[in-house]
Amino acid sequence: MDSMPLTILQIASSSSMTGEAGHVFSLSRGLIERGHRVLIGCRSIKKGKPVDVMLQEARKVEGAEVFPLNLVKGISLRYDLADLGTLDRLCRNNPELRIVHAHRSKEHWLAMLLRRRYPYLRVVRTRHVTTRTRPHILNRRLYRNTDAVIATSTAIRDGLATSGILPAESISVLHGGVDAKRFHPGISGEPFRQELGVDMDVPLVVAVGHLDRVKGYDVLVRAFREVHRAFPAARLVIVGEEHEVRREDLMNLAAELDIADRVHLPGRREDIPVIMAASTVGVISSVGSEGNSRVALEFMATGKPVVSTTVGCLPDLIRDNETGILVAPGDSDAPAQGILRILEAPEMGRAFGKAGRKLVETTYTEESAAERVEGIYLGLF
Repeated sequence: MDSMPLTILQIASSSSMTGEAGHVFSLSRGLIERGHRVLIGCRSIKKGKPVDVMLQEARKVEGAEVFPLNLVKGISLRYDLADLGTLDRLCRNNPELRIVHAHRSKEHWLAMLLRRRYPYLRVVRTRHVTTRTRPHILNRRLYRNTDAVIATSTAIRDGLATSGILPAESISVLHGGVDAKRFHPGISGEPFRQELGVDMDVPLVVAVGHLDRVKGYDVLVRAFREVHRAFPAARLVIVGEEHEVRREDLMNLAAELDIADRVHLPGRREDIPVIMAASTVGVISSVGSEGNSRVALEFMATGKPVVSTTVGCLPDLIRDNETGILVAPGDSDAPAQGILRILEAPEMGRAFGKAGRKLVETTYTEESAAERVEGIYLGLF
């Protein structure tokens, strides 16, 4: 790289592999590839008990230096002071550290307190969710004293602006990237289709993400009943571990709709690229916050058309009638019609998939996302 290498601290207080956490690790990989040194501080306490999920995932980022923080929710004198002590030692032991990049409110406050002792630090905040930020004076001061604020979608930027936190022109909108080497059209989906016992020509509708209410999977199951009526052999696969929604509840709904034998919920899987490659169409049925949809980019990188609702960042990422089809959230008929359009016109689906892959290659790789964030970092000096 031509620019000066930086030492950057990324802090991730998520306790599970959410889209936000994936964004942090993806960004870290891209920055390391660009010659920067990246340290990652991860949450290691949840409800008073040790958790190592994030530490394990962070250690998969080749070249990153990973260390635990508490990062408990809310204010905790014990844990917050311990974290400040850890961060203070980190600064003393790494005098070349210049950037602290926070991704949630807890680490944002910690970073600003740390900067009081080390005023040469530059604090960057990325906001990943569309939930409203309360416009009280502390939040306004927090954001306005931050060196750079990034939103992962125009919806998030507009939310911060309309709530009076920051003017829109002070917020950069930067989407995350996807590992286009891990997700690509050359992957064979045949192993997963063999696991399901379906031929390559059977329509496979796939959704990926934790079983949370905000994902709208009940809407998707209802939508699939309409798809099943037109394509009786079609299958619906929803990949993700249980969170707010139980697998049993979705299967009971499928049974009520008489499609249980066509719906599959395999839980958490590590072979997501293969499952996406097996799909005919990827679906994102979210009814709420989608601050940073890695899944949309992964489907596109794999060369698959996407049917998606219009919440959060999704209209920014998916080009309607070019890389996929955008539909209204919460209405089962809308995704059903979108899926049927693609299944009834395979050539259109393939064209959408090719266009999606091209868009990823030109705009949404991990490398290009890291380059954009790098530009913000370097502009602070």
